[in-house]
Amino acid sequence: MSKQDDEWLMSERKWLNGVAHNQYYLWFHVLEDEMSHRGQIRMIKNKLFEN
Repeated sequence: MSKQDDEWLMSERKWLNGVAHNQYYLWFHVLEDEMSHRGQIRMIKNKLFEN
């Protein structure tokens, strides 16, 4: 990722259904999903070690 520039980040592509997206959109959602899973894991660990 460190070798990619802003042009790559903002370059547009299209899904098979014709909707446009770019790398910024994709990576935003990857990180958002990662944060959600970390929260789920933290909650499960807290429940497992409650007693």
